[in-house]
Amino acid sequence: MNASVEIIGVRHHSPACARLVAARLRDWRPDRVLIEGPSDFNDRIEELQRPGHVAPVAIFSYYSDSEHTHHCYAPFSDYAPEWIALRVAPEIGAKVQFIDLPYWHEGSRGRAQVVGDADAARRHRARERALAQRLGLDDGDALWDHLFEQALPTDQLAARLATYFDELRAGELGDASDRARETYMAHCIAHARAEGGRVLVVCGGWHRPALLRLAESATAGPADLHLAVPPSIQRQGSFLIPYSDRRLEALGGYGAGVQSPAYYRWLYEHGAEGAAERALRAVVSRLRAGRQSVSTAGLVAATTRMHLLAHLRGHAQPLRVDVLDGLLDAMSSEALSAPPPWQSRGVLSMQDDPVLREALLALTGDTVGRLAPGTPLPPLVADVNELLERHALAGEGTLQLDRQRDAHRPRLETLWRLRVLRIPGFDYRGSSAPQAARQLGADQYPCEEWHLRPGDTRHVALVEAGAYGPTLQAAALRRLRESVADAAQIDDLAELYVTALRAGYDDFGASVLPDLHAAVLHCTEHGPLGRAGLRLFGLLRNRLGPSDSGVLLLPALDAIVNRVLWLLEGLSAPNQPASTDDVVALQLVDRVLGDDAAGGIVTGSLLDTLHRLGGNADLPPSARGATFGVLWRHAPVDAVETPLLAAVKAYAHGEPLGDFLFGLFALARTECARSSQLLGVLDGVVSAMTEQEFLVAAPALRQAFHYFPPRERAQIGMQVAQRHREGDHVDSDWMRLPCSIDDLRRSARLLASIERLRTRFGL
Repeated sequence: MNASVEIIGVRHHSPACARLVAARLRDWRPDRVLIEGPSDFNDRIEELQRPGHVAPVAIFSYYSDSEHTHHCYAPFSDYAPEWIALRVAPEIGAKVQFIDLPYWHEGSRGRAQVVGDADAARRHRARERALAQRLGLDDGDALWDHLFEQALPTDQLAARLATYFDELRAGELGDASDRARETYMAHCIAHARAEGGRVLVVCGGWHRPALLRLAESATAGPADLHLAVPPSIQRQGSFLIPYSDRRLEALGGYGAGVQSPAYYRWLYEHGAEGAAERALRAVVSRLRAGRQSVSTAGLVAATTRMHLLAHLRGHAQPLRVDVLDGLLDAMSSEALSAPPPWQSRGVLSMQDDPVLREALLALTGDTVGRLAPGTPLPPLVADVNELLERHALAGEGTLQLDRQRDAHRPRLETLWRLRVLRIPGFDYRGSSAPQAARQLGADQYPCEEWHLRPGDTRHVALVEAGAYGPTLQAAALRRLRESVADAAQIDDLAELYVTALRAGYDDFGASVLPDLHAAVLHCTEHGPLGRAGLRLFGLLRNRLGPSDSGVLLLPALDAIVNRVLWLLEGLSAPNQPASTDDVVALQLVDRVLGDDAAGGIVTGSLLDTLHRLGGNADLPPSARGATFGVLWRHAPVDAVETPLLAAVKAYAHGEPLGDFLFGLFALARTECARSSQLLGVLDGVVSAMTEQEFLVAAPALRQAFHYFPPRERAQIGMQVAQRHREGDHVDSDWMRLPCSIDDLRRSARLLASIERLRTRFGL
């Protein structure tokens, strides 16, 4: 390599590499510093060098093609070597330049993956594992800390890094993305070298061997560095956003992140001994705050084990894995079902040991970055802030907004557009309605409740949402279009149609209907069809949207109802357990039959189809029961009662009886409660059951009778008791629980506590 060019290979977010870069910059004092980063940000690189930033921060890059908006992050922690290079370069008067391909460039995305590329990645991981095993270490992270994060002289660290990355790359060409990026970076190096002066390159260590080879012979003029945005890219750009330790955490799912960001910050600022002390203190504080018992003896034991493990592994001071292994040995009293997360490089989940999980979260940290005042932001941020002020939505509190009031409609449209963009802090709590509107589905009630809660995450989400458009109206519409293209189920499409109308996009909502209509013919499940149909039916009743929405909705509803019945007629699953999909599908038919607004759908053959379904013994019991529920409400009683009672008797043995009643009660609860004939048949069927048959049937029966509120269940119980005590007065006390209201309250609190624990630990 030319003596005027030096390439330092680094690991992202490595304190050791950060110290090496800072020392080399101050000692060698190059004229130019080239950093692996998106080159389309070069014109604004001074934004990153503003003194008011608090890391972690990130470059948020995006581009939009005809179908989707894509985005990525280039994060900088305060101990990242790239961040240190950006901060130190101005001190020595060096010019800074990013040299990686822009995110929108096809080469940066690595689309052209082939089998050879995957094989190369596997070989790279195998070499890393082999070296770790040779040194008696668990994985690549422990290997890195062992080799590099201990205190080393700068020259020794640089030589060791170079050898490590050479051995890791081992002459591999890399994948298609590697080759495209490294070719471009080599051109950038050649161009900087041609301009004269010293050039220091800071890049990922994986790329260093290739850049040493390519830059030696590369030549480049301005034309080689010019990258034209292809016509297929409609919009592209980059912005700075605040980042956080939680987002940097590799165990949180970020593949290019670092495990335990807070620990490595302590390591950079205080050295290995100071980091170990702070790590232990943070873990114990978090455990005690969570009411986990950590005794002084346990703390002493953990400290002792931590130092013993460090000495055994040849570490002058405990490193991260020594701290965690020491805590594991001292505080975990049970055998683990899997290796600890820091050894498996997996994703931290609720299934992990609670003590280990809390320890890792303590080492993750809670630092949130902050941008310097005046940092440019996407236009969307200003547009949304102006709308929030105009509509009095910027504060905190709960709002009750009525869609039927003209003054409230713009506020609701703004809130729904923010919800489409998934901006946090705008929580839809549900709907309510005046008495006249309560026949609608609850999600169609006109009065909506929203809870507003400002926070730092809102600002970050708004900056990222700027990738979809410069205004809230344009950005939310773009997001909706992409969601429609990605919708896999017809009920998802129906939900998007409703959301579009709520957000004020009547024309776009109408354009979704043909897609929804076409999806009906490809849907093979009656449950999603039923949910989609109920959503559209609610719109028809509520008249949410344009005045001609009924004309637009009726053909889609007609197609959905016919498809639901066609699918039900093809079912053959007489032993299938009760399913809410069966209930939902028949609820749609029931709503359509009983509403004048959908009169255009009802044909003379609809009830005939339901009669055929009711007589089909191969139908799933809950679907057959729901079918009889619809018939009982809309067909002559004489034509329904006899086959219904015969069906109940046919399910006299075992679990299917409860599944049948589950569907029946869901659609015709009131009619069933008033029918003495049905009650008599049910009483006879249950009384004739053997003890074993009753035990089998009881759970499904109990589930079915939950459709009745307590008062109606009590009335049914009184009627059954009266049948078995002819002439005697039946006292209702026999149905009362022998416990006080205080006992019931304690039981409710206990159940709530159990549910919180179940949710917390993912059980």
